[in-house]
Amino acid sequence: MRKIGGTLAAGCSIILKPSEETPGTAIEIAEAFHVNGFTDAVKDHSGIKIIDSQLAYFSQEKAQTLMENYIAHYGNKIDGVFSVDSGVGAGALSAVQAAEAEGKLKKGHVQMVDATIFGGVYDAIKAGDYYGSVVQSPEDDAKTALRTAVMAAEGMSVPKKVFLPMPIVTSATIGNVARPSF
Repeated sequence: MRKIGGTLAAGCSIILKPSEETPGTAIEIAEAFHVNGFTDAVKDHSGIKIIDSQLAYFSQEKAQTLMENYIAHYGNKIDGVFSVDSGVGAGALSAVQAAEAEGKLKKGHVQMVDATIFGGVYDAIKAGDYYGSVVQSPEDDAKTALRTAVMAAEGMSVPKKVFLPMPIVTSATIGNVARPSF
């Protein structure tokens, strides 16, 4: 997250984040870690100013509408967008591309990143329309969860935090990562 956060190091950024109305769900807790990880990483980059942050409720359509509203309000002041996953990011990308086509935004100005790559954003990175994402493998997550559960069941010490490898995907590294099927 710190490396991707650095890609937005010179400008104003927006965070599209999950719902706060249903706290306690595992997905929202995980997504809150994504947002918190990003905002923590931003602290290391004094050039980044978060100008707004709204809930997208994991919805591509909601993210598109939010981004359309941001574009109407902030226009070319938006330098970057961080989304909690590629579904939300794809919605924001649709709004950005429409605004570019209408001349409301300078083409390629808004750099977009997210915290979990999906197939559509993989394609957008490859095409040069999206800056980057990370691979968060559901298989690796499940295997690690199972190993941790077995350790706990066997009375072994379980670490408080477990860090999984999450390769960064940009145009420079996309050849090293398989396209996600989701």
